[in-house]
Amino acid sequence: MSHISQTPTPPEPMDIQQVIQTYQQLIYGIALTGTGGNRADAEDVFQETFLAYFQANKMFQEEEHRKAWLIRTACNHCKKITGSSYRKRTVPLTDTTPLPVLFSLPEDNRLFAALCSLKPMYRNVLYLHYFAGYRTEEIAVLLGKRAGTIRMQLLRGREQLRNQLQKEEEPVYEPKAMQTHV
Repeated sequence: MSHISQTPTPPEPMDIQQVIQTYQQLIYGIALTGTGGNRADAEDVFQETFLAYFQANKMFQEEEHRKAWLIRTACNHCKKITGSSYRKRTVPLTDTTPLPVLFSLPEDNRLFAALCSLKPMYRNVLYLHYFAGYRTEEIAVLLGKRAGTIRMQLLRGREQLRNQLQKEEEPVYEPKAMQTHV
């Protein structure tokens, strides 16, 4: 009796529509968070990510590899957009106008606005951990970083997010002379 080694079978080939359908929510969430809540930039990242996937015409050993490739590509496109020299010389409209309402609960909109105010490296890691449900080791593999780096970014990102939310909750001090009596 001979032993036949069983190698994992590659995932079924998916056409581009199936890939988009499967990963659209995850990739758009990364794009929206990674661009600081800018919907136009998020849509660009979304389109560029799936266009790159289509053009690469890659074969993946496992479905997790496909997912990791898409996540890393979306994060790279976010970095490209947010790190451009053009962006550094201009003031985006999102800095002068409030973010549009995205969620039904005001607390969710407030949390998302605070998340978008963080640096991109913290936004992406927090999104992948809390919204997409990845563990730190998985995020490290997805982003090509050490797990310790991801844990530190989560720690610092949570701290900055907490500070941002607490700062928004603090009442503005109004001197007694400015207070009106009813």
